[in-house]
Amino acid sequence: MRIYHWGYEDRKLRQAKARRNLTYLLADLQERPEDFYLRYHLTRHHFFAGELNEAWGQLQMVLATPGLEAQNPEIARHARLLAALLRDRLDDLAGALRQFGDLVEQYPDYGLAWYHLGLTCFRHNDFDTAALALARFLELGCGHFFLDQPEEKLTLTALLTRAQALRRLERFPEAADVLKEAQRRYPQEPGVWLETAALARICQDDQATRRALGACLALRPGSRRARALLAEMEGRA
Repeated sequence: MRIYHWGYEDRKLRQAKARRNLTYLLADLQERPEDFYLRYHLTRHHFFAGELNEAWGQLQMVLATPGLEAQNPEIARHARLLAALLRDRLDDLAGALRQFGDLVEQYPDYGLAWYHLGLTCFRHNDFDTAALALARFLELGCGHFFLDQPEEKLTLTALLTRAQALRRLERFPEAADVLKEAQRRYPQEPGVWLETAALARICQDDQATRRALGACLALRPGSRRARALLAEMEGRA
């Protein structure tokens, strides 16, 4: 049996929750200033609250903890992953990529690092690396005990982002294979069918495009992108 408790899915509510938790964590820190575990969670919650410089400051103290790897290897490697994510958010892409490279070299089976490397590269239009990194994540799984979202959601995001990367690289048969897997695993997700429609449209398969758009709109009738694409097709017809 699995029990999930994720708090809030809405971004603004998550930020509010993070700020609330920061109040408690900072109070605890007054009593335990040397506690790397508290500072690790302060890093995470500053990050969630969008307070990046504060997160970076706390993270440096976590990473400077003597024997951190031996004390808690899970936190040690996730702290290094957070360092890569923070470097990217603080406009140091080169530093972020170096950090990612060191991390996956030392922990080649750390799926969560491959996931974030893939998303980071995709955001910066490096679609080749994004496709490779996300394929590695999909092969490995997260490999991490503490997740801020369900692993199923990360897998869905990885599939759709990899499909988009392959589409932009014009590797259409590979993108189609990824989307078939997404359809098999997540048939009730409108985004799967919307991306399927986008690929079919580029491949000039109007029948497949309409079929995918119909599936998307059946699940989410208010989808603006799906309706815009359908209107575009109707206009051309």
